[in-house]
Amino acid sequence: MTPVSSSLTSYEAPDRSASAAPATSAMSTRPPDANISIAGLGARLSHLMRQLLNTESTQSARFVEVENRVGAMTMEVEAVTERMQTSMHEAEQLREQSQQDFSQASSELSQGLWQLEQSLSEKLTKVNEVVRGLERVGRELELIAVNAAIQAAHAGEAGRSFSVVADHVRQLARHTVQNANEVSQMLDFKDFQQQLIGFGHSSRENVDQVDKQTVAAFSKVQQAFGEIRTSMQTLVEHGKVIETMHHLDRGSYQGQRVKVAWARELAEDLQKSAGVTELQLPLHLARVLRKDGGYKPQAYDRLNDILQRGVLRVAIEPSFKGLSFRLRPGEALRGLDVEYATAFARYLGVQIEFIEHPWDQCVDLLHIGRSRGEPEADLVWSALPPSASYYKVAYSDAYTYLHYMLARRAGDERISGLGSLQGKVLGCINDPGAFATLEAAGLRWSKHKREERGTIRLANLIAYTDQSIIHDALADGKIDAFAVDQPIFAWACNGKDSPWHGRIELLNGNIAPSPWYYTVAVADDPASYTLLQHVNAFIREFSRTRERETLELRWQFYPVHGTAGYQGEAGSLRGEPELYHDWLQQQTA
Repeated sequence: MTPVSSSLTSYEAPDRSASAAPATSAMSTRPPDANISIAGLGARLSHLMRQLLNTESTQSARFVEVENRVGAMTMEVEAVTERMQTSMHEAEQLREQSQQDFSQASSELSQGLWQLEQSLSEKLTKVNEVVRGLERVGRELELIAVNAAIQAAHAGEAGRSFSVVADHVRQLARHTVQNANEVSQMLDFKDFQQQLIGFGHSSRENVDQVDKQTVAAFSKVQQAFGEIRTSMQTLVEHGKVIETMHHLDRGSYQGQRVKVAWARELAEDLQKSAGVTELQLPLHLARVLRKDGGYKPQAYDRLNDILQRGVLRVAIEPSFKGLSFRLRPGEALRGLDVEYATAFARYLGVQIEFIEHPWDQCVDLLHIGRSRGEPEADLVWSALPPSASYYKVAYSDAYTYLHYMLARRAGDERISGLGSLQGKVLGCINDPGAFATLEAAGLRWSKHKREERGTIRLANLIAYTDQSIIHDALADGKIDAFAVDQPIFAWACNGKDSPWHGRIELLNGNIAPSPWYYTVAVADDPASYTLLQHVNAFIREFSRTRERETLELRWQFYPVHGTAGYQGEAGSLRGEPELYHDWLQQQTA
């Protein structure tokens, strides 16, 4: 690539390279102009206080979210309690009704059995009477038979006597037949069988009815407990959201404490100017600015400063897996953005120093350091989409394009696309562009009123500031899905040494209507013009190299092409042409 000393100066700009006249040293002892010192100090305080207000705003929004969640949890607990009380009352009523039904069935069964017992007893009594009559007939027949035998023993007159016996036998036979008929009638159990069948039918109907009532009772109880279980799951989801919000709040609070302490120290130093004479005031203010790390000479040029010190200071998020991260403490940062920034430092011929900071606060370091006395960053190279929400930032051309995708736990078939997110908890990075894209796709969450039109109503959307926890949040089930930039999850899902390999996965398809892109950010200040000019020159040349192709394949796994740039975004964003205009005005002033 073209070395930095011979790179083009667009818009017929004067030569601002390192070979130009050396800039005034930041540590010069020449008394600075009082107006310059006071203006620089005012800008310093303005940036510092704005960051404090931004942090306060972010923290307040999270506290509102926590408050809403606590309110939702309270309402849910009350609803669960009410449903439990109603279910208990219904269960008690069902129990009493079942007892009555079973008691009635038991009474009817006892009454039926008693009637059957009485009928059977009467039948048995009559049977006994018939049996006794037959026994008498048997005894008489036996006597007759004996008499007939005796008569038969007497010869002679036997024929005549036997005739009489025969008459008696015939009469007894008639009686026997008659008695046999009576016995047959008495032993007819058809009516008993009909009663038994009727009772069986009635008993079965009663038992069936009781069984249906019992099933219905248990179904209602089961439904009630199912509702309770769903409510408890909702409470668990609320708890996960609150846990995450408080984790984010702790990080914001720590940063706020540092800035507040810094502002207090700066205010104390300014108070010491009360006894300084008018002639000594400029020097005093300059000393305060040097101590604060913010003193810049009037002709300050950031690129010259970088080349003179031999180090490029790059603000970067250290926990963006796939972009800028380390798996173990002490390791050097690696990832797509790390390799891009390192290649640019090599292009300038300087070393690189990564200033690690939370992603959504990296642009703050363009104007003020992380702590008092620490210099600000030269640029931000950390997955930054251009946005009007960032204060006093100018943007480079796009250096990479990507898709905005949906990630889920591996094998979680509940999540198949945006349409499956109804009632689910979705995570995303704390990026205004992400919120706008999700809203445009029809998603609505807790900040939206219920009546607002949308396709999909989330249980909630959690915007993560701490990028170190987003992969675990998905893998461990604290959220149901994650809307994410492709490079942030591509390596985590597919990298061979990724601890999330096989635990999370990306769904194909771009949530956004067109590919997203990242830009490099510098302070929106004429002093940053030549630096931004060289960033854009590097991007143009590097995009045509094999190194860049290999880099993209290594971290995105497949190339994404696009044409968008900051010029097409809302909010009149600024870049190299705008900084050149300001720089030119400054030179001719």
